[in-house]
Amino acid sequence: MKKIFFLFVFFPFISIAQHDNEMIIVFGSCDNQELPHVMWKPIIANNPDLWVWMGDIVYMDSEDMEITKEAYDKQKSNSDYKQLIKQTNVIGIWDDHDYGFNDGGKNWPVKDLKKEVMFDFLMSRKIAREERIREFIFRMIII
Repeated sequence: MKKIFFLFVFFPFISIAQHDNEMIIVFGSCDNQELPHVMWKPIIANNPDLWVWMGDIVYMDSEDMEITKEAYDKQKSNSDYKQLIKQTNVIGIWDDHDYGFNDGGKNWPVKDLKKEVMFDFLMSRKIAREERIREFIFRMIII
């Protein structure tokens, strides 16, 4: 049986010895693309098996789809994040900032378009069409 370790972004300098029977799952959220990204190097150093975005992948309070795409592109262009997605499975869920504005609700007029942009961001693994057409975002994976 594999042991599962959780390493939270809030404690990015924790070091965990990795063994053959261990799996490292890392969670994080609220990563403003305009701020320095000091957490990626320590996370990568722990060789996680899975990174889980827990929402607020980007911050952009706008209905403008170009601004949304630029925010996700900036997040994905970070060299350390590029390294993470090369070596680690990445999945995620969304939160208010991912689809538009702080404390935004289900009636946000461009929510479905924003969901497509987030899926494009997460395309380090192919996301099935069935996942894209659901009203909500979830994914089951076996690890």
